[in-house]
Amino acid sequence: MKMLKKLSTLILGVALLCALVLTPEMKSRADGPVTWYLTNSGGTWYASNNTINYWTNDDMVRNNIKDGDNLVINGDNVSTGFYEYKVDKKLNELAVAGAANANVTAVSVERAYVAGKNGVLVINADTVKKVEIYPAQTIQVNGNVVNFEAHYEYNTGNYPVFAVTGTVAAANVAYDGKIENSHNTIYGIGAGLLKSDGQGFVTFSAGQFSTTPTEVPKAGTTDQAADSSKKQLDKVPQTGLEVSQETIIFAVLALIFASAAVMVGFASKNRN
Repeated sequence: MKMLKKLSTLILGVALLCALVLTPEMKSRADGPVTWYLTNSGGTWYASNNTINYWTNDDMVRNNIKDGDNLVINGDNVSTGFYEYKVDKKLNELAVAGAANANVTAVSVERAYVAGKNGVLVINADTVKKVEIYPAQTIQVNGNVVNFEAHYEYNTGNYPVFAVTGTVAAANVAYDGKIENSHNTIYGIGAGLLKSDGQGFVTFSAGQFSTTPTEVPKAGTTDQAADSSKKQLDKVPQTGLEVSQETIIFAVLALIFASAAVMVGFASKNRN
């Protein structure tokens, strides 16, 4: 019986240790995405995030950023040429501020934009879900865009400058040289066709876009065909049940505590 009580105590100790170790990790994920800042000061780039108030080497972002985090590149209004940065992650938001000129590579981006005027953002990613641009801003996407939105200030001499090398599922832009068309969304724009002229307009030929939602035209290359097949496969329901890591952890802890409780109860019953 003494051995049984020792075993039950050991199990409770292991369960408590698991809870202490795993709970902070789960809490950090539940708190939401971390926003990472790359800031230029005196020609040198430094890193920080929304949980620390000091600057450190800009490699900290590359080494610690996770899928779903945000990335802001702040030029601090310093003319430094293009700042190139690569993260092998899926970003939630990607932005440049302080008139930064940035060339960023990521796996994918949920939302991309320029904060303030005179910033330049070049994005290298498979897909950007949402791109938003205003006058006196420049954005180039080397990849596909799901939703592209350009804003205009007429008669100010400032225009949005943009280009997308991939396909665009939907775009709200001024097209065919007509200002009134900037308020209409067009769909199904083929690879490389969304590119502004000197006044922010996009010129299309007949049949290169639709005024009703439609599938984006395929370029027909082997790589794009394979990518399209993969995306279609992703839409097919897969067999098996996907269970979150948190669910598994809590299930294991519950099982350990239950086992310990049964053993303690059994030991107490035998003693009585």
